Amino acid sequence: MRPFALLAVLVFVAGSALAQEMPAGSFVRPDVTMGAERHSRAAAEGEYRDISSGPSGSPFNGTVSALVTSPDGSIYAGGDFTTAGGMAVNYIARWDGTRWTALGSGVNGRVDALAVAADGSVYAGGEFTTAGGVVASRVARWNGTMWSALGSGTTGPVYALMVTPDGSVYAGGNFGAAGGVAARYVARWDGAAWLPLGSGVNNSVLAFSAGPNGTVYAAGFFRTAGGELVDYVARWNGTGWATLGGGMNRSVWALVAAPDGSLYASGDFTMAGGVSANGVARWDGTAWTALGSGVRDGPSDGVATALAVSVDGSLYASGYFSSAGVVAARNAARWDGAAWTALGGGPDGIVYALAVDRQGDVILGGTFTTAGGVYSPFVTLYDTFGTVASEGGAEAAGLALAVAPNPVSSGGTVRVTLAEAGRVRVVVVDVLGREVAVLADGERSAGEHAVALGAERLPAGVYVVRLTVGRETAVRRVTVVR
Repeated sequence: MRPFALLAVLVFVAGSALAQEMPAGSFVRPDVTMGAERHSRAAAEGEYRDISSGPSGSPFNGTVSALVTSPDGSIYAGGDFTTAGGMAVNYIARWDGTRWTALGSGVNGRVDALAVAADGSVYAGGEFTTAGGVVASRVARWNGTMWSALGSGTTGPVYALMVTPDGSVYAGGNFGAAGGVAARYVARWDGAAWLPLGSGVNNSVLAFSAGPNGTVYAAGFFRTAGGELVDYVARWNGTGWATLGGGMNRSVWALVAAPDGSLYASGDFTMAGGVSANGVARWDGTAWTALGSGVRDGPSDGVATALAVSVDGSLYASGYFSSAGVVAARNAARWDGAAWTALGGGPDGIVYALAVDRQGDVILGGTFTTAGGVYSPFVTLYDTFGTVASEGGAEAAGLALAVAPNPVSSGGTVRVTLAEAGRVRVVVVDVLGREVAVLADGERSAGEHAVALGAERLPAGVYVVRLTVGRETAVRRVTVVR
């Protein structure tokens, strides 16, 4: 069963799901009323903006189930729609910050997964059989001008895609073969052919994330990988599968790596590695830990279907829930490492997809009509108002951070001011959340310190300089030009 159809028919009774998989049907969510005053205290600063309509005023006409950020700052959306911002787009579209545009003639069926390579190529997976008029069974590549197939594709729907630094494309979903080769629910495209990952897993794969030393994390509905019990999440090291601390007690829908190397997982589970964790958990390489009291839907268990990490290290979670931690949070929330906050009034329907753009704002896709009271059907933007600081943004208590000149082409200086001595770490992060340079990491005395930026070593683009001292963080956006 398509995972998004499955979520729509998960019925919660007395805090527990009746079943992991049920026949298709209808599900009406009880109305969750949350007062404006409560929202204003619990929500992060920010506001929602309509990006569904674009300049034409004509919004998306169907569900957005996948989002991804490109190195050039573009956002790609996939789902069950045929128009976006008044444009005919056929299940996949590109947002350039102003308007939506088509990727050629699109594809002929639903898109459930997207991934972007370092060269800007876009990979799409889903339930389609052609892309741009070319036969492409459930997975295809867009190079900026045309579509191409990845061999003979897969025999069933693709729900998850990931491109690794070596150019490999990992596909997961509900299939038994890829490129004519037996591959149970997961496979790797090496640029020329499809390869299985051992004996695969025993049920659908919904998510991937990259780990250290070429490790690949996979998650979904499966309970075994390579014949071993792993319970919904597992690690592939290139030759074999292994468990991550005993896994979860229910399915895992999303994975995302944090800048510190840890792994976040979300889904409809309530236990992770034997620890109580409602819908969201963190893997530190050794053990699972909960993120506060997680997400809930009233007295019942919530479902977190999507995750994203911003350049300041914040974790965003979305799905179907009414609270996160101890605050009311309708279907979208932010974890800052210590506590949850709501993303304003939240979307009024399920959120299936998240992405963070180069400004640090959050793009959300799903089945909703409004977000924070703003009409923006199926896709919206949450303007974070300084979750990633602008060139003049706010300082954390006791810290000051400045970058000059800005924009910068070469050289550049980062000035750090400390109210008291402490261990200082200054890093440069790109728009995909990757640390691309460590400028300082060590003890510093109170006062002002100058650190060389070395902009000449960075490709042109937008970056964030992040200063961390203990539990305090300050960030500055910097633009490198040529």
